[in-house]
Amino acid sequence: MVTLSLLIVLVGCKSRVSWELLKGDCAPTGEEIWYDGVDQDCDGNDADQDGDGFVPDAYVAAFPDWQTTLSRHAELRPGDCWDDPNDDTFLAEATDDGRTLTPELVSPDAIEVCDGVDNDCDGALDDGALEWTLDGDDDGYGDPTTALVACTAPDGSAWVTLGGDCDDDDPAVNPSAELGCDGVDHDCDGAIDNDLDGDGASDLACGGTDCDDDDPVIVPEANGDCALGGTCDDILIHGRGSEDGDYLIDPDGAGQGLPPFVVTCDMTGGGWTLVPYAADLPFDEHFTDGDQWQWLPSDFTLTLSDAQIEAIRARSIEGEQRYVGLCADVIHYFDDWAQRYNDAFGFRLHDGAETPFGKESYSPYNIQVLSDGCQFNGDGGGLEEDGTIFLIVDLGVPVMNVRCYDCGTDVNNERFGSPLTAHPAKFR
Repeated sequence: MVTLSLLIVLVGCKSRVSWELLKGDCAPTGEEIWYDGVDQDCDGNDADQDGDGFVPDAYVAAFPDWQTTLSRHAELRPGDCWDDPNDDTFLAEATDDGRTLTPELVSPDAIEVCDGVDNDCDGALDDGALEWTLDGDDDGYGDPTTALVACTAPDGSAWVTLGGDCDDDDPAVNPSAELGCDGVDHDCDGAIDNDLDGDGASDLACGGTDCDDDDPVIVPEANGDCALGGTCDDILIHGRGSEDGDYLIDPDGAGQGLPPFVVTCDMTGGGWTLVPYAADLPFDEHFTDGDQWQWLPSDFTLTLSDAQIEAIRARSIEGEQRYVGLCADVIHYFDDWAQRYNDAFGFRLHDGAETPFGKESYSPYNIQVLSDGCQFNGDGGGLEEDGTIFLIVDLGVPVMNVRCYDCGTDVNNERFGSPLTAHPAKFR
């Protein structure tokens, strides 16, 4: 202030006081150099050139304390994407619809319109713009190779907003076309219509033999049969069936030795392939020569052939079966009476294995006695709930024959049997 007083005294009333001296580095008549962090014209603003109340993000990044350094900055907000009305790199002065670009048309508060400008500064140009494609065959779908983005359709040609036409010279070919049987991809999904899964077999609807043209694994055999999978577990895992019932399977694969065949599937139990019996073991006297270890004279009958069962077994990693022994004056399993009847039943399995019996254990076979209702002579009475129930967990099932000791006919009328048809072997 001393310097200022001296200047006034020296020049008198005609003296001109320097505004740079009075106010620092600014002068009301000075030319503002925008965005340099200095207020050259003393209006308290170095960041909002177009006066719309917003500051470019680049300025905010360059001067972190920008809102506290100049007086007008406190009322400004960041986010402006066009702050220089003379900046031709953002947009020419005239917009697509003939409007003149003014500050209120471009700021975070502006309303986005389809005019070729990012009006609201959100980084997305023309939120309402559409993709247009040229429709050469007039089927309502355009050639995707001609796509362009615009607010309105280009002039002079047939432009549509639906693309995806894979043959724009044929009106019968487009994404909504009906499927055909002429080896052409009519609906433009990338697959030949009469062989959608590309397995070389035509769809049934086109006079072919493929009973599931959506799955290349399911192919027809020479006789026209189509299996849904190799086993019930295979069908369940791949979502081709989930209800209990009969299914066509092909364990050894399409075109191999065995043709597809029908099996019953336990889907709700976990995808088990069932191997049923053709008949029960009658509840009757089966031996007439007294007590001794002996097999039944004939094996049980199954509904599937040996080759079919072997093919199922080859595709499986586990097998199991319940054998329910009915009895009247016959001991099926009794392991604490002088060990005489320990494991009194022996089993012959389908794979030819014979399980231990007599005083031996059932090792190495996993055979569990779930209920031993036939412990003593006189027990059972032929009722299933009063019988002995074995659980055999082994890939060698089904049980084909049984060997027992206490099964000979005498005055006690010894009878035994099994409801085989109610307890099929299971594989998966």
